[in-house]
Amino acid sequence: MSKVAKWQYNDIFAPRREKLISMLLCEIIFLKSKLKQAKSKNQENYLNIALSKLEFVLKVVKNSNKDISDMDFDRIIKVVYEVYKEIVINFE
Repeated sequence: MSKVAKWQYNDIFAPRREKLISMLLCEIIFLKSKLKQAKSKNQENYLNIALSKLEFVLKVVKNSNKDISDMDFDRIIKVVYEVYKEIVINFE
């Protein structure tokens, strides 16, 4: 039971940098799976643009050797939010 609790709450104690890397990887994998399901060339283009933005942010976070401040963490989360917002707006 303690292993389950440790696994469940491990993410809470992980450094922000590791959380961001994990989140960005999940989002990139999700968008790549949706890229295969794109219904039009237009949707495919928007997904490719979003992927390139997220991959760029991931590269910047990975290349940083220090932990990320609260302000930078919030900024990166907002960037991811804006990328998804842009996808939704363009898919409507």
